[in-house]
Amino acid sequence: MKKINILTLLLLTTLLFSSTQLLARSSAVVYSQNYQIDQDLDLNAVASIFGDSRDLHDFERRLNDPFYQISNLDLNHDGYVDYLRVIETVDGNLHFIVIQAAIGKRHYQDIATIEVYKNYNQTYVQVVGNTYIYGPNYIIEPIYSYIPKIFRIFWKSRYYRPYYSNYRWRHHPSYYRPWRPVSVPHYHRHIRKHISHRNKYRHTKHRRAKYSRKMHHRVKRNDYAKKYPNRSHKRRTSHKKNIKRIDKKKKYRQKDNARKNRNKYIHRSNSQASRSVIKKRTHSRQRSGSEVKKRTQYRKNSKKNIKPTNRHTKRQKIQQRSLSRERRQ
Repeated sequence: MKKINILTLLLLTTLLFSSTQLLARSSAVVYSQNYQIDQDLDLNAVASIFGDSRDLHDFERRLNDPFYQISNLDLNHDGYVDYLRVIETVDGNLHFIVIQAAIGKRHYQDIATIEVYKNYNQTYVQVVGNTYIYGPNYIIEPIYSYIPKIFRIFWKSRYYRPYYSNYRWRHHPSYYRPWRPVSVPHYHRHIRKHISHRNKYRHTKHRRAKYSRKMHHRVKRNDYAKKYPNRSHKRRTSHKKNIKRIDKKKKYRQKDNARKNRNKYIHRSNSQASRSVIKKRTHSRQRSGSEVKKRTQYRKNSKKNIKPTNRHTKRQKIQQRSLSRERRQ
């Protein structure tokens, strides 16, 4: 009886342990730890939303709306997409807007900047990705098919107050509900719906405003870049560059070998063609008797016309003497 009780206890403990493991697995947080951060926020979608928004408060709402799910960034790896706040600085005809991710308490990371520059009654918008995330000179210049409403607010009054978001880590607006990040292919399929195809998105390497970098230093935050310097765009794409170089070298070698083989083939074909032409000239045509006689006469006349030199006469004399000696013997 004691043995049976011990066995039953062991079975019960094993069942309880397995059930707790299953519950732990089901309740565990599962999210994609993607170090290719540049693929988790499409700047074309950011430019499209910026043109559709009424003001910067509406723009911040569209960025963080759980219905749209524009962002897929999870820099602090807590299993939820980070909140993106918007900060603006103004200097003359330039409105400099910074998009920052709230990573932790008093910790922020710049994701991208939007530069709205007015020159000769024409406004230009440039969405510039952060060099740590998107690499150097990643600039998108949208060309809108309509005049956005947000342009009227920027230069409407002289006493314009720059927008500064009041939201921070764990202090979010009422409409915000954090959502889980998804895989990169799923995110790309989802984000296509929120990019208006009426507009054009041009990639450039030059900024319109020259003094935009000085303005950026006022509000710049790179806490994530300081914490993880090995996850920069250069480090993340270094292996890809090496693979591209190796592939280029292979392609150049293949091309050189193909050219050499072609040149050999062409040289052989030309030599064979020239030989065939010579054969055709010699064998295809049969000369008549009159032509043969004319050629023989021309050769005899050419020999007669040649005047013998001193060396030639000496050789002839020596040959005659040798012949005469042979005859005497």
